Amino acid sequence: MADDPFEDFIGEEVVDTHGNAIGTLECYWEHDEGKPVLLGINVGETAHHTHLMPAKGARLDEDQAYVMVPFKKEKVRLAPCLECGMELDDTFENNVFAYYGENSFDYKLRAADAAKRELRRKFRDAATNAKSSCTIKAEEAKIEEPKPEEPKLMA
Repeated sequence: MADDPFEDFIGEEVVDTHGNAIGTLECYWEHDEGKPVLLGINVGETAHHTHLMPAKGARLDEDQAYVMVPFKKEKVRLAPCLECGMELDDTFENNVFAYYGENSFDYKLRAADAAKRELRRKFRDAATNAKSSCTIKAEEAKIEEPKPEEPKLMA
C-alpha cells in the first residue's frame, strides 16, 4: 500500500456501514501535511462534480477494495459538490463540515495533486523493481584524474 492509502482507492466503490453502494471515490483533498481530510464521491448523478464528505471515519478495505464511510447515500447525494482538483476556500470548507454536523479541522486544504500522486507511484514502483546494481551512461560519469605532484627541490 502507498504512503497515502487513499491514493490506491481512487476509482473504487464507496459503501455505507451496511455495505450499500454510495458511489466511487474520485478524489480527495488533504491538509498541508498530506493527510486526507475531505473525500470526493461520484454518486453517478452529477457529471463532472463530486459530492464532498469528511475523510474522518472512512475505512479502507484492502481485501475487497472498497471504502466504507459512516454516511448514507442520501446524505452524500445532497452534500455540496465540487470538481476534483478545484481549490476550496474557507467558507466552502466550513459549509461541507457543517453539512455533516462537524467542525472544520482548521487545516489549510489543498487538492491532492494527481501529478504528485503519479510521481509517488512511479517512484514506489521503481524502488520495488530496482536491482542491486546501478548503471550510468559514460557521458554522465565524470572521472577526475589525480594531478601529478610537483617535484620538490632540495636545497
